[in-house]
Amino acid sequence: MSSEPHKPHRILIVDDDRDTCEALKDRLETFGYEIVTCTDGASALAIIRLESARSPFHLVLLDLNMPGVDGMAVLHKLRCPDTSIPVIIMSATARREALLDAVRAGANDSLEKPILYEELRKKCQRAIGEGERRRSSSS
Repeated sequence: MSSEPHKPHRILIVDDDRDTCEALKDRLETFGYEIVTCTDGASALAIIRLESARSPFHLVLLDLNMPGVDGMAVLHKLRCPDTSIPVIIMSATARREALLDAVRAGANDSLEKPILYEELRKKCQRAIGEGERRRSSSS
């Protein structure tokens, strides 16, 4: 048993809409999570690489439709080679089939915008729990 104090789970929010990032950040912080935000896919990949050794993320909330490196491209990079970071894809405009394609490509779940905060809380808890079980079973 570790004597280290419990650290909050870390979530990276990736969305090109700054208002969405801030709203999600504010809400998730009230749930007790530590939040980092960024507004594009390329920055998200760089942040994940830089932070992984120091203090890894427990979850990535990832917008599907972003200019440049979109959510599917980020998801593919995270899953090749296999990465245990859970990913929840978010979208306001994607067809339901696009969200299902993201889940088939390795996302743990999806959220349609506008996001209902209780659904967000439940899906974050579930995805983080799945990630922890996957990490502990591979150790």
